[in-house]
Order: sequence, then C-alpha cells, then structure tokens
Amino acid sequence: MAAWTYSVAAVTVHHGAEHYRFAEQSVVVNRLRSASGVGVLREGVDAAVLGCQIASLMAGHHLICERSDTTDELPSQVRAMWSTVLPLVATEDWVARHPTCVRA
Repeated sequence: MAAWTYSVAAVTVHHGAEHYRFAEQSVVVNRLRSASGVGVLREGVDAAVLGCQIASLMAGHHLICERSDTTDELPSQVRAMWSTVLPLVATEDWVARHPTCVRA
C-alpha cells in the first residue's frame, strides 16, 4: 500500500453521493484490491467491504471537519484513521516494513 494523500475540498450535498462513490470505488477499493492481489492484506479481508467502510470513515471525517470549521485538521484525522486501521488489515510483514504508516 502506498502512502495516501487526501486533498481537502468542500463537497456540496448535490455532489456528495457522486464524490462518495468515486472515493469508494475508484480510489479506496481499487487500491485495496491491488494490495490484496500482492498479498499485503490479511487473509479474509474483503477489499470491497473494507473500501466501503474506509470511504465512509473518510467522508465522516471530512464532514465533521467541514462543519466544525477545522478542515486544516482533516489530514491528521485521516492519518490517525489509517494508523488505526492498517495494523488490523495489513499483514504483519507489511506493518513491520512501514512503521511510520501505523503511528498517529
């Protein structure tokens, strides 16, 4: 899994569903499927299900930061999310090789 970057951009309600589907399908699920294909996801992790959950977490963080006028905190919130999720879904070998990805 490569290092992830997330750009902050306000999304209107009208475009919210489209933005969510793009994040879920085009970005998260495809990257997780690639990770699964090269054997860096733990056995039994469903990339599609996990991708849906990750996209929801990211959308939630985005919404909270946007509504609380703290969008400058979004990158750190997303990093904290990944540092929590990655040790649960990535293989132990991957986590050992990427310690900076699993620290908040």
